[in-house]
Amino acid sequence: MNQAATSLNFHPYKLETRDHIASYVSEFIKVINPQSIRTLSLPGNSFDFESLPKHNLYHATNLKQITNVCVERNRETFLTSPVQVPIENRELADRLGDSAIHSYTYAKRVEISTHYVFDDVKNVLGINNGSRGYRWEDSTVNYNGESIEMDLVWLDYYGSYDNDIGRQLRRFANYGSALTGLIFVTFECRGRHATQFNKANAPQRDSGSSVKAQYQAEEVKSDLNRLEKLNQVLYIEYVGEGNTPMVLVGFSWQKKRELSSQRGETIPVHVMKSFHGGEQWRSITNDIKKELKKAAKEARPKPNDDQNRQLDEIAYTFYDPKNKGPDADDEMDECLRIHYPELEKYVPVHKTGDRAGKNNWDGRKKNATVRRKKERGE
Repeated sequence: MNQAATSLNFHPYKLETRDHIASYVSEFIKVINPQSIRTLSLPGNSFDFESLPKHNLYHATNLKQITNVCVERNRETFLTSPVQVPIENRELADRLGDSAIHSYTYAKRVEISTHYVFDDVKNVLGINNGSRGYRWEDSTVNYNGESIEMDLVWLDYYGSYDNDIGRQLRRFANYGSALTGLIFVTFECRGRHATQFNKANAPQRDSGSSVKAQYQAEEVKSDLNRLEKLNQVLYIEYVGEGNTPMVLVGFSWQKKRELSSQRGETIPVHVMKSFHGGEQWRSITNDIKKELKKAAKEARPKPNDDQNRQLDEIAYTFYDPKNKGPDADDEMDECLRIHYPELEKYVPVHKTGDRAGKNNWDGRKKNATVRRKKERGE
């Protein structure tokens, strides 16, 4: 399982979905007003998510300590990313499991410490770690012997849910969680990654992207069910980098009794309003799927069964309702040439037989959108 970047602006279409994360973090910090916050992330070439607690100090008058735990396995990224740890410190962390640390005082009242770990996130979460390297659960208690009050976690995975990820999430829920917090998890929903779905109830390779998204969200919720007052706050299907269908799910939890006891005051459970941005592919691409199948029937030679299943995925993968102009068609053509060269000839064509024209694909998208809006009564 590879790791992606937890960036708020990594891809243009992601910006809208990531705004929801920032909004939930801000609301939760304001209501709970914690004394200590810990973040866990796969920052890649960004440091946006990890900076959210610092940017919400106005709402966190009790806050005294922020601990950022950033994980990166790629050596080049580890040495060049904008994570707030000096390069000379990172160069000393040359073995898997090593970490580079940088600490400072912000606004004269908040101690901020960033631990940049050179390792896989599964090892940091205690899977296959043994006795070596940095372990997340070792930081659940601060220097005063008190439990960390709030976790902000974003696990932005490259690929789909599998048993290994399930073990990571269960270990986090059972051994490594703070008294309250938010956890966000991101997965791909392509058919080509269906081999990751190795449970008996998992969707098949030719299942639609929305089916895969819903399955993964349910598995994450099941893995985290040991967390108290678990509440799903976010479910978004969206188009990611490379026009890849993605799903982002988020949950909050709160150990009310423990948190209130440590703070010496009653902290009520805060249940945030959930946002569901689902069915973004399934609801609007059925008309395009029909056109793809029609083109496949007219193609010479005929596509085989596996190619037909891939064509179904293309309808989900390439349709981005945010893109309606020539640039979107150029991106689709380029992505086809790179990822699906053998399927290019099966994509719908002009009456003249020329597939490359921009107006053809763009026109089909617009027609599909108009028809779908009429069906919905919009």
